[in-house]
Parts: sequence; structure tokens; C-alpha cells
Amino acid sequence: MSIIQIQHLYKTFGTGENAVHALEDISLDIQKGEIFGIIGLSGAGKSTLSRILLGLEKADSGQVLFDGVTVHAWKKAHPGSLSIVLQNYTDSVNPNKTVGEIIEEPLRIAGLNTGIQQRTEEMLSKVGLTEDFAARFPHELSGGELQRVCIARALAPAPRFIIFDEALSGLDAALQQDILQLLRSLKTPESTWLFITHDLTALRSICTDAVLLEDGRAALQIDTSAIDTSENPLLRQLASLFKEKSRLTAGLTLKGRP
Repeated sequence: MSIIQIQHLYKTFGTGENAVHALEDISLDIQKGEIFGIIGLSGAGKSTLSRILLGLEKADSGQVLFDGVTVHAWKKAHPGSLSIVLQNYTDSVNPNKTVGEIIEEPLRIAGLNTGIQQRTEEMLSKVGLTEDFAARFPHELSGGELQRVCIARALAPAPRFIIFDEALSGLDAALQQDILQLLRSLKTPESTWLFITHDLTALRSICTDAVLLEDGRAALQIDTSAIDTSENPLLRQLASLFKEKSRLTAGLTLKGRP
């Protein structure tokens, strides 16, 4: 059963010779309870698609339906049921608010006025942080800790749909694996996730199905277990890029040892 239907979506920025076709005829269904992947190089249209799904950007044509209604109608009927975890976690939190206040914010927006402190402490525990983190400020946290706070904030109101938009890109390889393991432990059958990335390793480890975006088009829909044997040239390019990145990262680590 699909929770989201994306039908013939088009989005262009600019006009004439300066027009950029961010999305061209995107159609796909996201099934209830799954972790669906969107993969592609920078500029492929991944973030534009996520902004349209969130209702922050309007498509030129086509439609996005949540349970058969528009995103705006769905959000109004289900407060707190749509969340996002962004790539730039340092800019996605208010530096003047404590961790506790950051996690509480979506709960208050969703209209939950009781049990907020208990829910905040519960979410800190779920993402592997102790209760004393609630009184800390973002600048007092490491990158991995702050991204855990962002995940706790996104999950706090028990949303039905969460977008992870390059949520691991700012973390090193070890932290990425920690966060992926954390996400797998937090996934429930009641929630549906969209995992947007350009990292094939992360995609394979958490998603079963994915769409490859290329220049705003859905170039390929694939079972992630078949990625390694795919002959698609862009998938091979992505795999090659990350092998090279891993090799360079390993070389720099070895070079930096005393």
C-alpha cells in the first residue's frame, strides 16, 4: 500500500537559455513502512524533490499525494507527521536553544502540551545520549552528537513520514556507520522514510528499493541488492567515485599517524 504517489512531476528554475530543468516527469510510489532511497550526483534533483514533498517548493506540473490528498491537506490533518533530517546539521538548529528545547519544538508545534519533558528524555535515550544533554547548547556537542539530536527532534512527534536529505554527508566514515546502525534500530513499521544520498554504501545498507536520478529524470528504479551487478553507467560512476574517496581517506589517515 503506497503512502505517497508522485505523478508526472516537473520543476524548472529560470527561463529561456538560463532554464534549469530540475525535475522532468518524475513518477513513483513510496510504500507505507518502507525505507525508499533516492540516489544521484549533486544537481540531479534530489533536494528539489524533497522540498516539493515537504510542501516548501511548488512543482510546475504534476502532483504529490499523501494518502490520496495534497501535502498541505495531509500536513494540516496530521500535525507533526512529516519530518526531515538535513545534511547541514549545524545550520538546522537554533544555536541559542538548548538540546532539550530543540527536541521539544516539534512536539509543541504538533500541539502536544503534556509529557514533553518525558518524551524529550526518551528521545535522548533512544539516540544514545544521556539526560544531561538536554541542558547543553549545540556548540557544546560534537558533529555526531548534534546529528543524533537532529534525529531525535525529527522522530520526537512520531511522524508517519521522514526525509533524510544527505543526512550522513557531513560525517566521517566511522560516524556514518554509527548513525546508520542507529537509524536501523529506530525504524518502526508505522513510519515511512525517504533516504536521499549520493553514497551507494549507505543506500545499500538501509534501503531495499531506490530510484536513480540523473539530470532531473528517474533513470532507473532498482532493488538495492542488485546495485553491484548493475550495468548502469551512472551507478558504476558513483561506485568508482566512492572507491576513490575511500582510498584517499584511508591514505590521509595513514599519513596523519605519528
